[in-house]
Amino acid sequence: MAVFMLNGIASAVPATLILFFVQDRLQAPASAEPLFLGSLWLKLVARIGLARTWAWGMGLSVAVFAFAAGLGTGDVAAFVAVCALSGLALGTDLALPAALLAGVIQSHGDQQQSEGAYFGWWAFASKLNAGPGLARLHARCHRCAGAANPHAGLLRAALCAQNRRAAVAPHPHHPKDPMKKRLLLSAAAASGLLLGGCASQNIDSYASGQPVLDLRAYFNGTLDAYGVFTDRSGTVVKRFTVLMQCHWNGDEGVLDEAFTYSDGSTSQRIWHLKQWPDGRYTGRADDVVGPAQGQTRGNAFHWSYTLALPVDGKTWEVQFDDWMYLMTDTVMLNKASMRKFGLYLGEVTLAFTRRR
Repeated sequence: MAVFMLNGIASAVPATLILFFVQDRLQAPASAEPLFLGSLWLKLVARIGLARTWAWGMGLSVAVFAFAAGLGTGDVAAFVAVCALSGLALGTDLALPAALLAGVIQSHGDQQQSEGAYFGWWAFASKLNAGPGLARLHARCHRCAGAANPHAGLLRAALCAQNRRAAVAPHPHHPKDPMKKRLLLSAAAASGLLLGGCASQNIDSYASGQPVLDLRAYFNGTLDAYGVFTDRSGTVVKRFTVLMQCHWNGDEGVLDEAFTYSDGSTSQRIWHLKQWPDGRYTGRADDVVGPAQGQTRGNAFHWSYTLALPVDGKTWEVQFDDWMYLMTDTVMLNKASMRKFGLYLGEVTLAFTRRR
């Protein structure tokens, strides 16, 4: 059991962190991710036996991941080789431990008597193995110091706040990529965490909300906004104000946002919005990956987008999920959650006031 747990940790840590390594260390494009997700079986049992085959698999894992520690930006081809070789080793971890356990049960004379207890403890041990991988993920925030972009400062604060708390909250929306979905679910289960059953909001539920939000009428002219960023515990880690200059030309609008942060730093984002005949809105900005998508119903506006944030010489793609609620003709409240790979990082809360 001890051997299985120690070896399982060696397998679970890279399995938990592989997508972070590919995107943040190698800076590989998203199209290259499937290259790193393969696995091959190592079939030497007939020649050298179960135990020796498993030992060879462990040795191969050690050698391969020791080599991977020296990889850096651009070493995509080398990491493909790492994944191919680690796939060979993974085959032994997937097939041989259970076969060895069956032999242990038989040698102790417990077949058809206590198999459930054996495999129950075996499964429990395997669930513990991903914990160190999650701990390593939390510790990564220590390398996020020194980012120049103030928005990256929000991300850095969120990551460091996560490092202080040994918990991971899942995204209420399941990731579209099946591999990322399995990664998040298995990592949470293996570390003994409870998966939250949070349901996402439905924009249609606000259809009767008053006063009715006309986005083009509200975001027109000069607005002031006051906001805070809170970590997962609700602690305020950053404050900021925003001066917005907005105008529309038909169904196309420009929202010029000037941010001033509590540490004295400043930044700017210029949104280019378009309203579509079906009531949807799309938007683009220099630091937004792809088009943002939004829709209004009643007094509410749902707005989702991905920001490209530079942190410590790397670019992190962080998902924002915005909900805005019109309170009066001049006041609107905004709550936006931040996530990366579905991991909840924190929340931005703003109050907009429209100058008359």
